Amino acid sequence: MKKIIIITIIFISKLISVIYLLYLENCQFPKTLYSFSGDATSYIMPWENLIQTGSYSWADNSPYAGRMPFVGLPFFLFRLFFSFETSLNLVVLLQLLLSSISIYYMGVLLQKIITKNFNNNDKRISILFWSYVIFSIISLYNTSLDYHILSESLTTSFLCLFAYSYYIYLSEKRNIKQLLIFSIFLTLSILWKPYYGLLYLLVGIEFLIHNFSNNYLSFYNKLKKTFLYSILSFSPLIIIDTPWIIRNYITFNKFIPLQKDIYAEYYEDWYLEYMYFTKKIGESIVFWDKRSFGCYFEDFNEFGCEYKLPNRILGNNLTKEKIEEQKKLFLLLKKNPKDSLLKKRVIDGFRNLFNDYIKDHPYSYWIVPPIIHIKRFLFHSGSYYFPLHKNLPCYNVVHLIIKLVQSLLYYLCLILGFLGLLKLLFKDNKSFILLSIPTYTIIIICIVFLLDEFRYFHPSYPFLSFGMLFLFFDILYRFKIFKIFNSKKIN
Repeated sequence: MKKIIIITIIFISKLISVIYLLYLENCQFPKTLYSFSGDATSYIMPWENLIQTGSYSWADNSPYAGRMPFVGLPFFLFRLFFSFETSLNLVVLLQLLLSSISIYYMGVLLQKIITKNFNNNDKRISILFWSYVIFSIISLYNTSLDYHILSESLTTSFLCLFAYSYYIYLSEKRNIKQLLIFSIFLTLSILWKPYYGLLYLLVGIEFLIHNFSNNYLSFYNKLKKTFLYSILSFSPLIIIDTPWIIRNYITFNKFIPLQKDIYAEYYEDWYLEYMYFTKKIGESIVFWDKRSFGCYFEDFNEFGCEYKLPNRILGNNLTKEKIEEQKKLFLLLKKNPKDSLLKKRVIDGFRNLFNDYIKDHPYSYWIVPPIIHIKRFLFHSGSYYFPLHKNLPCYNVVHLIIKLVQSLLYYLCLILGFLGLLKLLFKDNKSFILLSIPTYTIIIICIVFLLDEFRYFHPSYPFLSFGMLFLFFDILYRFKIFKIFNSKKIN
């Protein structure tokens, strides 16, 4: 009962935060709880088309495998009984509920880890649980995507629940039941964000290390047990994803386990060449950012583009004139997308521009762009999601102070969070997954995919909050400001 009450308090607090953020967008009480923009269409409309036409399709009503169906599945289930708008509102409420549950269990995990590593028995230890809960409520970054019809909110919740259940498996209940529990949450994380599938490697490596450290097993039995546990952990993904694989094979005569490609069939080859070029030179394709290369190159004047070509990408071969000439061809093709000859010129043009860039920067072209993507990905206002600007009629100093506080909280988490998780890893090696998730997120997004859209960082934030609070406690403990001996656990 106590657990339900706490989760309800978190849920109501987050719901109030959502209403507040939506209010700031137009300075009026919102009529709906959801924000439907960007990729939301590709998640939701295939399901809506399935209801309306009987085909899981998008755009031209042809069969579709660009987006996995799981992100839109909650909408579909609600849509069977409710209107389109009501279903989206219910999706937001579901996202808020699961986020509240994940916050609760991350708070429990913080207390468990402190209990285990500092051996205490003092009731005051519950302040650590509440510190995580309260911080997660007041830091609006945690809630900033809970009302968007995107994949980040539920992915974050599933990853938190995976981390909690996986730590319990490693430190308390190393049995088949607990293995299947953490595997289900990892599977859900992957179905919402396929690139988290590589986390299975960490799980598999841990199985290998654990079993081969058992001196009582023969080499054959060590291999057998590792293989068996790996298959068991992978089984929820196989079971849930198999219907999708079968459907894709029947429809396209191809093996498509997740989605057709990284860009979910969004773009034609000529546009992909533009994206590859932009990312490889360390620039951003996020066109709605007025200071991005994407805004400048796609000529989105409605955003008030302020971008200027940086000297670091220019040289003797890659000149401003060549980029401007390519931009003209690119914009012309956007107006005439069926011109095959123009497509070839645009594709060849981007490839030539990148070759010029390599000639000008032969030693740094493969190092500098990822570093710039990481810098842009991590270091920004920290409260970019806060819809506050001076033209709003409700703009005042109170909202401005709240925004500045949110920026401060972000940077506290970013800087101290990694330090705290690293310190925790040295103290408790079973906590490795807590540091692995934000680290992996940065590597896969910025170095592998060469992206820097801020929302992709969202799943990392709860773990950095965790690390920051652990570091605070460790400092207080070392300086005997908060002296504890044993602990009372939260059930």
